[in-house]
Amino acid sequence: MEFFIEDLKDEGVFNDFFAETIKIYSIKKGFTFLIKLFLEIYQKINDLKKDIFPNLLEVFKKINENPKDNAKNMDRIPLLKDQNSKFLSIQSSANKIIEQNNLNFVEFYGILLSYFNYYDYENFMKIVNELYEEKNKRNYLFEIMLIYDTHFINKINIQNNDFYDMFIKYSIDKDFIIFSKGLNYIPNIETYIEIIEVNKKKIYEKYNADKLKKIIKLDKLKFKKPIKEPNEVDNNDKNRYMDINEVINKIKSIIDFCNDNNTFLIYFTNNFWQYTLNYYNEPEQDNILICFDLRNYKLVNKIFKKDEASPIKKEAKIYYERDEFAIILDQLSKNYNNNPKKDMTNMEKLNLIIKYNPYYSDPSYSKNVDCSIFDPFDLNTDNQFDKFRQMEFESIFKDNIFDYIRKFMDKIKTILNIDAVIKLINIKNIVDKNLF
Repeated sequence: MEFFIEDLKDEGVFNDFFAETIKIYSIKKGFTFLIKLFLEIYQKINDLKKDIFPNLLEVFKKINENPKDNAKNMDRIPLLKDQNSKFLSIQSSANKIIEQNNLNFVEFYGILLSYFNYYDYENFMKIVNELYEEKNKRNYLFEIMLIYDTHFINKINIQNNDFYDMFIKYSIDKDFIIFSKGLNYIPNIETYIEIIEVNKKKIYEKYNADKLKKIIKLDKLKFKKPIKEPNEVDNNDKNRYMDINEVINKIKSIIDFCNDNNTFLIYFTNNFWQYTLNYYNEPEQDNILICFDLRNYKLVNKIFKKDEASPIKKEAKIYYERDEFAIILDQLSKNYNNNPKKDMTNMEKLNLIIKYNPYYSDPSYSKNVDCSIFDPFDLNTDNQFDKFRQMEFESIFKDNIFDYIRKFMDKIKTILNIDAVIKLINIKNIVDKNLF
């Protein structure tokens, strides 16, 4: 292209040449082609017709609207980095260029940021922050992010939830596909959940108020490492790591909203649940609470009750039948009780299991109960007989009632122990009275 331009002298020929070259670019595509054409037209902008430059910018934008066309536009060659100084010069006077030539701000900066993102990330982020800080240009930035997202190969790195909240509020006014592009910019689970929770009503009204149409899918995002020590957190810092309990409360808030409105806004995939369990599988009491709160299948069954073909329901059913939450909760509660981080009475340990371990609270798991949970129970020191009876272990161990009774019989060492066992075991709850 450069050789042809050197041989051209007549301005009219220049206009025809660039007009035809833009047409060729619209057919052939190619990011390298675009950048070379952009720079050549920019250098001769004062000698060309006013529609030449806007035409190139518009073609690049339209190509981005078609994934198949845009796939041909993703070539990145090292030699283009040599043009960085030219792009920095253009960017320094961008506002003047746009105004004098009546260019579209979004389309012009769309090319600049697409270049800088790959070849000069530092300046890319500098421009992103500058546009965000200028309130009258903030929406230009958001529009650029939604249109040219595939060209931002290096992710935008902003540790500011307000940025993502404003961006998503802007995105919600778009078609659901465009809104989904906006969600892809959110960098971690904590921010994602917070943004969805804050905007849940607006998302519902925009996409699902009439009937269930569009569902957000949370799949492969990761958690930030939460700060556990309060003294490490500046309470005035909006960008601090969110405490994981806040995340759980916000997930519950989203689920409650969906229940109340008979809708389904966000689908937490099996990948999400598996990742969460792997992340919180240490025998800590907080982790037990987290896994317990996240084990919620009722909403899927409620919303998709009549839709057996729903992929969401099928996947949820598979995960429910496998129920890794129940397995993990059983392991966590037992491991924690065997090595507690604080002093706990045996009744406190049993209460933890009854409350958070599905095997001991859900009758469908009656085959999974294990009498070893009573191993630490000392008949000589534990005398909270009424509290023990209220837990109704006879019903919990109905399919293993003999092992349950024998576990306590084996603990009898003195006459006083016999009295204790009689007070602990509620014979009225035992169907087979011949055991006594």
